[in-house]
Amino acid sequence: MNSLAQGVRATDLKRTNGRVVLDDVRIYGPTTAPEIGKRTSLSKPTVGSALRSLEAAGFVCERGSKAGRSGQAPLLWAIDERAGLVLSIDVWTQWVRLGRRSLNGQPRGTFRARSESGSAEDMLHALTGALNGLLAQESLAREAIVYAVMGSPGVVDATSGRLQHASNLPGWDDKSTLTALHDLFGPNFLIMKDVYLAVLGEAEARNIDGAKDFVLLSVGRGVGAAVVRDGQPLPGANGLAGEIAFLPLGVDPLARLPRPRDARSPGGWASPCRRVGALAPCT
Repeated sequence: MNSLAQGVRATDLKRTNGRVVLDDVRIYGPTTAPEIGKRTSLSKPTVGSALRSLEAAGFVCERGSKAGRSGQAPLLWAIDERAGLVLSIDVWTQWVRLGRRSLNGQPRGTFRARSESGSAEDMLHALTGALNGLLAQESLAREAIVYAVMGSPGVVDATSGRLQHASNLPGWDDKSTLTALHDLFGPNFLIMKDVYLAVLGEAEARNIDGAKDFVLLSVGRGVGAAVVRDGQPLPGANGLAGEIAFLPLGVDPLARLPRPRDARSPGGWASPCRRVGALAPCT
């Protein structure tokens, strides 16, 4: 192996080790280097090097030392609260709610704003006001946002990221709305179906008890569901799994383009089971 390839491999390994150590500190911190090494199976020098690199990058910091042991007390490491913030964004038909969390997941404040009509224009106005209000609580700049995740009604297209079938939010599925959201929250912005985000939290809690297969039913202004298998939500091939309240049969009146013929389906149209991302092929 030439020196360039060796250097690339070493850099990738160092980056991977740093991410493993950062995730461990985020979950278990404040924690010590020996504890990190025991949980991750990384060597003592590797853990020490990763911690110093993460400290220099502003992700972790020292939090004193762990008392109660003979000899030199090991340093405690934790996520640096100044490293940035993560936004959680909850969109309803008349309200929006923003939550601010540190990188270790600790809540740091919320802000809620009302949308007058529920239209995309009013929703964007409410989101802008809520974001400005949340940042003003602690005099933070927008650059402090590391990542933003939005839970929204409707269905998120797996390819384009655009929202579909959010009929209770007029204009929410327009391309210009998606562009405006990215402009507001920055490049590290992700939209997910709201019930899928809910099931992620439920799956994390249930993993502690070993329950990894279940279905979450959501009942509000609409009805939805999310299926979890082996602790992971299954969105389906087209992001439509769980759309139990929206299952068009035959000719879909909301379709804008003709659907391709499928000889395996009755009447020649693609079968509803395949269109909604069923877990198994229809027979």
